[in-house]
Amino acid sequence: GPDAFVELRVGGRMFETTIGDLTRFPHSVLATLWQQHRMSKDHTGPVRVNGDPSLFHLILNYLRRGKLPIVTDVSQLQWLEAEAEEYKLDGEGELADLCRDAYKRLDTVKVMQLLNGQRNLSGMDMRRLDLSDIDFRGASMYRARADDATLSDAMLSGADTNLRHASFCRADAARAHFGEAQLQEAKLGGAKLAEASFVQAEASKADF
Repeated sequence: GPDAFVELRVGGRMFETTIGDLTRFPHSVLATLWQQHRMSKDHTGPVRVNGDPSLFHLILNYLRRGKLPIVTDVSQLQWLEAEAEEYKLDGEGELADLCRDAYKRLDTVKVMQLLNGQRNLSGMDMRRLDLSDIDFRGASMYRARADDATLSDAMLSGADTNLRHASFCRADAARAHFGEAQLQEAKLGGAKLAEASFVQAEASKADF
């Protein structure tokens, strides 16, 4: 079934994922490799993938979550785009598209600032990015746009965290921490806020 695990050998290194994740995009090279593997005589061994193993975990992260994974620098974003094209994860709204979209919305300097802990994110367009687990405490996200982003388990708490007029519409902010943050007039319409914490947050005129 789709929840069964399968081993992949990528450039000599072993990875593990579920059949459902591997075949999430039926037109992709990875889904095709799985179908060929199933029909082969050696179908009990690992699926052999001709690819670069160094950051392959980012590809698996995308297959699992369907969102742009967190990268640590622009070179990783470039690697991810090239590999996405190689694996034919390049349809509309798919991984290669998300990488190109990230370039368009965040120029190279801003990508570096965001991913290296720059605190001034005012007005930044972070729509649809995977920002889960990031520590934004003390950052200014005044009028930033994070609509449809993934902010699960993100740290957005603290009286010095400025989220005024920021937009988090339809964001997945499950278990995110907003305690004591400045949320005046922020927009959170349609956001998933299961187990999110807003203890002592300043949220006057915020739109939930």
